[in-house]
Amino acid sequence: MSQFRVRQAELRDLPRVTTVGLASLPDDPAFVWLYRYRQQYPDDNYFFWLQVFKTYLYTPNITFLVAEEVASLDKKSEDRGEAVATIFAFAIWERNEKKTATQALTSLYNNCSLETIHRCVTKLENWAIRQEFPRRDADVNRLGAFEKGMNYTHSKYWEKTYPQNFYLSLLATHPDYRRRGAGTALTQWGIDQAMTAGFDVGLEASPMGFPLYQHLGFIHLEDHVLKADNDSTSVVLRIMVYERDQKSLSV
Repeated sequence: MSQFRVRQAELRDLPRVTTVGLASLPDDPAFVWLYRYRQQYPDDNYFFWLQVFKTYLYTPNITFLVAEEVASLDKKSEDRGEAVATIFAFAIWERNEKKTATQALTSLYNNCSLETIHRCVTKLENWAIRQEFPRRDADVNRLGAFEKGMNYTHSKYWEKTYPQNFYLSLLATHPDYRRRGAGTALTQWGIDQAMTAGFDVGLEASPMGFPLYQHLGFIHLEDHVLKADNDSTSVVLRIMVYERDQKSLSV
């Protein structure tokens, strides 16, 4: 089994991150439900998800992590002499707390004018894109139901019941690289950060992620059903928490 390392994502990682995400996320029923036209409009699916990831990358209270496979040192890139690395998994962690100004998880954004420029440009870019290009890969009514459901869970759990939390927005591993420990490592990173800060850890689990989170010690709080108007289908958000006084069950 090849070694892998976890590090913070960079802007130049986003095309590969998007490829990994779109290879992994179709295993999640919620993704299939929301982006029901993705096969008719694959370019839209890729383009808009890349923009989503760019927004996450430059949001101050979010830490965007990638796991990359590291080739042996005798297989180095010819131009730099560095070990060849391939991103195959990622996690997006959000820190929430009741403060007027939320600190970034690391010093990446502190006093960094370049990051501020990237953040402002990305916001303007996304605004302009929304004005010019309607998203064709998604079901708009279902997106509305999803947003309503996420607002419910965030208000009930991540703002009121557990207001000091590290929230796992998204975890994805490329299907060709699963069962190598990256999902555990990326999740454990957030647990460790939260325990150090004295925070809880929250997430909404997909069916494929639910066993991993149970193994790590997360508690299942609620199944919240998402259903759009005039739509016979639905999906379930499985809300889970890892409370601050728990001990990790990972090995």
